[in-house]
Amino acid sequence: MSKIKILDETTINKISAGEVVDRPSSIVKELIENAIDANSTQITIEIKNGGIKYIRVTDNGDGIPPDDVEIAFYRHATSKIQNYQDINNIYTMGFRGEALSSIAAISKLNLYTKTQDDILGTHVEYIGGKLILKENIGCPSGTTLIVEDVFYNTPARYKFLKSESVETKHLIEVASREALINANISFELISNGKMIFKTSGKGSIEDNIYDILGYQLKGHLIPISINKEDILIKGFVSDLDFYEKNSGDILFYVNNRYVFDNDYKKTITESYKSLLTRHQYPVAVFNVLLPANRVDINVHPSKLYVKLYDKDLIFNAIEQEIKKKLVKERSKTIDIAIDIQERENTFNKVEAKANNIIYERPSFDQYELNLNDSKSIDTTINDNPYNDLKNANNSNESDVYSNLSIIKYKKIGQLFNTYILLEYRNDLYIIDQHAAHERILYEKYRNEYFNKNINTQILLIPEVIQLKHEDYKFVENIVDNFNRLGFEIDIFSDNIIILRALPAILGLSDVNKDIILDLIEEIKNGNLILSEVESLDNAIIKAACKSAVKANKRLDNIEIDSLINDLMHCKEPFTCPHGRPTILKKSIKDIEKLFKRI
Repeated sequence: MSKIKILDETTINKISAGEVVDRPSSIVKELIENAIDANSTQITIEIKNGGIKYIRVTDNGDGIPPDDVEIAFYRHATSKIQNYQDINNIYTMGFRGEALSSIAAISKLNLYTKTQDDILGTHVEYIGGKLILKENIGCPSGTTLIVEDVFYNTPARYKFLKSESVETKHLIEVASREALINANISFELISNGKMIFKTSGKGSIEDNIYDILGYQLKGHLIPISINKEDILIKGFVSDLDFYEKNSGDILFYVNNRYVFDNDYKKTITESYKSLLTRHQYPVAVFNVLLPANRVDINVHPSKLYVKLYDKDLIFNAIEQEIKKKLVKERSKTIDIAIDIQERENTFNKVEAKANNIIYERPSFDQYELNLNDSKSIDTTINDNPYNDLKNANNSNESDVYSNLSIIKYKKIGQLFNTYILLEYRNDLYIIDQHAAHERILYEKYRNEYFNKNINTQILLIPEVIQLKHEDYKFVENIVDNFNRLGFEIDIFSDNIIILRALPAILGLSDVNKDIILDLIEEIKNGNLILSEVESLDNAIIKAACKSAVKANKRLDNIEIDSLINDLMHCKEPFTCPHGRPTILKKSIKDIEKLFKRI
């Protein structure tokens, strides 16, 4: 009995039909998806001349029964669904039954196929959509499709093809995306006789990432797994020591189907915001596994776009988990920040147990660093710095504060009036004072804004700023947005604005005018929209950068102590808002290697 059925007119009218083969890569995509749906465990793709002259896709799947071979080339002939309602419960890659008829219509096509139960296979040849030959033939189980001379009979479409190298690039991208996520299938891609990639089919997506995206990722992937109700999100992201120059390897799958979603790319880049610098992009591969009725795959003929009914839930979960993993990963290498945080966690536990006495926790600026008192610096390293808290229950309040408030690191000094040097646990820490101060100001300013508690500093002498007429009219329309940011601006005559106050956290300096002019320019260029949270964030970054202490500025001991203390209590102390590192760590082994002592 035939498995392949031609869909009825009602179903055809309701599905997003009209699949058009626009280039060789779309042919390969359809043939790979058919092979996946046929339960293949091995798929080989061979191409010549960018797939324009020759495409061969071979699989070891179920094969097509002899009675179904001709029907498979009818438009809207499919074994995947019987009616429109089936789309709500479909997990196969294809379902419209258009691929083979569309491919056969614009090429010279040969198909060889055999099921496990049949002794002989079937060979059919189509030229320009017309059946030329059908015969029984000896062949291995599975299906082989050979497509030659794409668009030979449609010159108008042929002329829109790009060069062989460009078409090859598109084809490799398509094959790579399909191969990467289907870890239980061994894929092989050959172009002009040269092996492009090969996957093992042993079930490891991580291994597939290395095979396809490159072995330079070894040691740089962070696994992520999230369970949300009946949704499972699994994937990998690159750590902060690895980045690329474009977002091409930010890949998204839904039920093993590659889909394109700008909001997903935005979610990934936002997760790395302030951790990577501009024009640096991570590698991210996520697969969302969810019930078929929670996603609509019937929104576009190419099936490249889908509608996720739980999109916000999924993307928010991904962003939060990435941020948590990245901070944890970076903090592993920065012991000094961990120890301060651990002391605070220990303090919270002690506070809860200490004879039920409730007392106010000290603020950050109350922590005693004792850097200038040589007697307070312990040159020996205690492997367990929290042993002194063992008997905290029996200690009085001042003893607890004393134990918790001192992290014993040794301040070496300031290098080039730009970098602060610390020694802690046989490691050298180098802090970029400008990047560190940027991070501090950014987090404080952002917290003040979103808590609607921006403290403003009134200028003793208001700043008079002369603008171009177009800039003047522009500011006139958005002055309320500036005021919400903590800048008090008056619109004056003759293209003049007057800055009367600014956020106190930015301090008073000679760059107040520059901050305003920079923000105006960014908004005009479309880089900032002060009514949107993400763009407002960029405005805060700009302001923090302008106001932060600069390189080549000498800091006194009190300023250095304050900077270190504030940085160690930032939520993300390891990078500035632009993504540059604030702290570098060199172990004693690293230094001894430089001197060839080890």
